[in-house]
Amino acid sequence: MDELLAKLLTDMIAYADVDYTAEQNPVIENMISDAVEEVCNEMHPWAYTSEAEHDAIKGRALNQYYTTIRRIAMYHYDKWGIEGTTNYSESGRQVTYASGTTPPQYLRNVVPIARVV
Repeated sequence: MDELLAKLLTDMIAYADVDYTAEQNPVIENMISDAVEEVCNEMHPWAYTSEAEHDAIKGRALNQYYTTIRRIAMYHYDKWGIEGTTNYSESGRQVTYASGTTPPQYLRNVVPIARVV
């Protein structure tokens, strides 16, 4: 799991390109952690019975939905600093954000884990 988290950080640094500074690492790591949790909550919408179960779901999410997690983290990186913007226009570019949450279409491919009771 740690290898995939490190790879996600490397991917995010490459995505940031010239905008990246080492001081951003804690913020980027937080974005990655939030993206992992969003996917875990979609996969496992009920409460975890233990920390071990939560860790297992995180590992499974990273393995199965790496690209989805990366896309969510990149989406939030792009919005960083302009949270809450509802309309912005400059040089023919127009930006509008309805909410601060991840758009539902980013989580469409995440399949919830079913549990038989």
